[in-house]
Amino acid sequence: MDRKLFFAELRKSLGSFSTLQVEGIEAILDGGKHLPISHMAYVLASAWHETGTKMQPVTENLNYSVEGLLKTFGRHRITEAQARRYGRTNNQPANQEAIANIIYGGEWGLKNLGNTKPGDGWRYRGRGLPQITGRSNYTKFGIADTPEKAGEMKTAVRLLIDGSVNGTYTGKRLSDFLPGDYVGARAVINADVKKNGPLVAGYARKFENALRAGGWNAIQPKVPQPIETTKAPQGWSALLASILNLFKRTT
Repeated sequence: MDRKLFFAELRKSLGSFSTLQVEGIEAILDGGKHLPISHMAYVLASAWHETGTKMQPVTENLNYSVEGLLKTFGRHRITEAQARRYGRTNNQPANQEAIANIIYGGEWGLKNLGNTKPGDGWRYRGRGLPQITGRSNYTKFGIADTPEKAGEMKTAVRLLIDGSVNGTYTGKRLSDFLPGDYVGARAVINADVKKNGPLVAGYARKFENALRAGGWNAIQPKVPQPIETTKAPQGWSALLASILNLFKRTT
């Protein structure tokens, strides 16, 4: 693909890009050379949306105010006393580690995220292009022992592409929707299809137009071909049979 043509077309609809944005987009293009055009367009669109257009792996920001904690997570996840103790105020910074261990811990964290040990909430906080959260999700991707890798570009790209293709995030795969349904494909990453499906679909169409302008052509993995045995010409068998018959008649 001609990436100059790709970025030239993309800038028409999404504007100029920073160096980090370009690096992120190119890393995803490199990691998904085997993807059909609609799949590549959608993983790019997902990353664009999930990172707030940064196109770099994001580590979850838990710098919540007291009011923000209660409004976002509710008193069933964090008590008012805990929110006041650890949330950000004019007199204290947010204790982000303590917040993570509360909102992603306890019975809720065990049931929904597979967080089984003290400190799992902070250790397995959200990281990546689309963020993964919780011990069980890090385990699915094989990085439970090294969760910080989800914040590194190479691993983050793998998680984005493999998770979208294989249905690791929600059980839904890109092939369940594409080509044809960019809106519904939001279900691959998140269940908020009604809220964000049309928005991400719009990004995907812009990326697809740019991929077409650049001449995207997926490089399919090579499949070993069976070794063909050399066959004798069709006439050879007939000639050999005639010689044998002649030999039988003369003996």
